[in-house]
Amino acid sequence: KRFVEALKGIKFLRIIPSEANYLLCEVLTPHTPRELAIRLLKESNILIKDCTSKCNAPYIRIAVRNMNDNDKLIEALKIIEKWNLFQTYLKYLIIYLNRRIYERYFFYS
Repeated sequence: KRFVEALKGIKFLRIIPSEANYLLCEVLTPHTPRELAIRLLKESNILIKDCTSKCNAPYIRIAVRNMNDNDKLIEALKIIEKWNLFQTYLKYLIIYLNRRIYERYFFYS
């Protein structure tokens, strides 16, 4: 239950209730199951299953393992989530700065 509750805190995942030793999760934007599976494997050496081809929808399967492995997965997902927030902030900062440059160039010259 602790693991499921922690996963529910990840904004880009929607957890499908399960009684099995794995969880099916819908992957929400801005991610895709494939991208998430690749990132977790490359960056954290964590393997998850991309179920898009079987479900015909953006789902991943996550195995419920021991507490240390589960915590490692949660931490890796939180890092990805924080990176998303940083990218969003950076995008809006660039838009703001471009507007300021535009205003200064066209309205003050």
